[in-house]
Amino acid sequence: EYVTDQSQPYLDNFYLPDESSGTERYYSFDWGHVHFVGLDSNCAIGLASRDRCTLADQKSWLEEDLARSDAAWKVVYFHHPPWSSGEHGSQLKMRREFDPLFQKYGVDLVLTGHDHNYEPSHRMVGDDVAAAGERGIPYLVVGGGGANLRDFSDSKPSWSAVRNNSDYGFLNVQVEEGTLTAELLTTSGEVADSFTLTKQLPPPKPQQSDFSLIVEGQRGVAPHQAPFPAE
Repeated sequence: EYVTDQSQPYLDNFYLPDESSGTERYYSFDWGHVHFVGLDSNCAIGLASRDRCTLADQKSWLEEDLARSDAAWKVVYFHHPPWSSGEHGSQLKMRREFDPLFQKYGVDLVLTGHDHNYEPSHRMVGDDVAAAGERGIPYLVVGGGGANLRDFSDSKPSWSAVRNNSDYGFLNVQVEEGTLTAELLTTSGEVADSFTLTKQLPPPKPQQSDFSLIVEGQRGVAPHQAPFPAE
């Protein structure tokens, strides 16, 4: 869509949650206890004019947004993959500019497209696979939704966990408390790949408030009024 007036027809036809950013080109929203962030990687790599979107503004907003969120899970998605061994390869500017912020603010999963195949990375930190005990972030290319699947350009690199360019499908992600499960479902309904992320969530904060309970007795002065803490 970006080749037509920098995606303006797309933006005119879809209503995106721009309350947090003031623009539909990048935005965030919460669904349950997951914080989702949508970025405009076309803008970030220089395909947008400065009057529409800039890398600096997008990064500044992203840092404020991630810092403000206290959601248990954080998932970011955009088009160009920082890690890919497909036809287009890794988009290094997206990796250099955004991975430090993802690491700093505890992003759990990054979803991308562009290459027409499926390829999750191992947990990554900067330019390397996370060492034992390091947190790291898995980056996924999920590009088998309908267009022609494409060959991988090279042999499987060490950072690549799985490669699949033979199955059309989509990624089904479910989050239940401290467990995130992702499955690549093919057009026949089979699970071609799956992985699970887990984390220890803090106990929910007790919520207390005062309210007034009116008690009308048979004797004495009525009504009676007494405060009770909500449990």
